[in-house]
Amino acid sequence: MTAWPNSPSISPEAKYPTVIEQNYAAAQWVVNKGAEKGLDGSRMVVAGDSVGGNMAAVLAIMAKERGDVGLDDLRGPPPAMVLNRRGRRAVRRGRGPRQQAA
Repeated sequence: MTAWPNSPSISPEAKYPTVIEQNYAAAQWVVNKGAEKGLDGSRMVVAGDSVGGNMAAVLAIMAKERGDVGLDDLRGPPPAMVLNRRGRRAVRRGRGPRQQAA
């Protein structure tokens, strides 16, 4: 198993969706060129904590929608914020789960 941290641009100049697209480009690189460095791009897992968990979840959604990056799994604690069907915050980390009426 090989793990690598992704260090996307986090400066105020990096506006949405810059960081998300940089994460996705890193995943594409592993799939397309990872073998050159001994990486198996056909067996990739993404993981993150807090905001990294949100980004990992977004990367997994993008991979499913775009179809050019195959992921074996998504790991990590729940994202920092989860929205319900109406777009309201359903869970807040750090204070325990708070369920909101749907």
